[in-house]
Amino acid sequence: MRRLMTFINDARTREAARQAASALGHGAAATGRAGRALGRFGIRHARAQIERRAARNQAPRMISAFDGEPETGFTRDDAGNIMAVVRPRVLTPRRAKIADALGPLTSFTLWSLSLLTVAAIPHAHFAVWGAAAIIPWAMKPLFQSHWRRKLRLQSTLVFTESHLVVRSGRGAPRIFDRENAHRFRLETRHAAAESETEAHEIAIERARLARKVSRPRKYYRDTLHLMIEHERYPRFVMEIMGREDAVRVLGRINQVEAHMERIAAMGAIPTGGPQLEWDDMPGKIPEKV
Repeated sequence: MRRLMTFINDARTREAARQAASALGHGAAATGRAGRALGRFGIRHARAQIERRAARNQAPRMISAFDGEPETGFTRDDAGNIMAVVRPRVLTPRRAKIADALGPLTSFTLWSLSLLTVAAIPHAHFAVWGAAAIIPWAMKPLFQSHWRRKLRLQSTLVFTESHLVVRSGRGAPRIFDRENAHRFRLETRHAAAESETEAHEIAIERARLARKVSRPRKYYRDTLHLMIEHERYPRFVMEIMGREDAVRVLGRINQVEAHMERIAAMGAIPTGGPQLEWDDMPGKIPEKV
């Protein structure tokens, strides 16, 4: 012990300690400066990346009249005739009901798995138990939205100069004649909307008598029918849940209809050679040379 105290009190030992402390201080300062420099470099790099991405996003791009939903494309058949293909993905009342049922079922499944997982952890904190019990049910609206997106029904509408072919999902195609006078419209009242309204009124009244609040989900009242009228006779094409989606599909169909009419009109223009194009112009091409 005496030798240890003598070593500690020695002047050379104290000087060495001071030098070591100074070196550690300089090293810490250098490390801090290096960390700050690295942080500034990272921030500058991130800003540069954001600016480059913004510049790419701001680059001018020609927007087609057929961009956006529903997906629309043009192709040719075996004979070389132009066809327009529209693929709307829409929700139907039946699929919406299934999606809204799968939302709670998904939450219950996740809730069960979460509790089983936490139970396998020794001495799990009560906060972990609370999160495992609450979070799956709090995510139920997200699960319902997810299933509503996944369960949208994709239909295919093929427009030719003479026909419209409609196929919903994997169902059999239906063919409509486009050469007859026709137009598309939306039927704003679903056949089952009235019975759904009555059921909702009864549920709301029962909840009111029990001093509760009831807000039943609307399925058929928010659903519209896309119809095609042949000589004023309406024929069902497809059902679409949600007015916004229905208006978008109807607008695209009318847009494609007008485009196909222009194509048909261009194809009907007689082409009798260069003399027809130059006939009324000075310096016309003579019929005989």
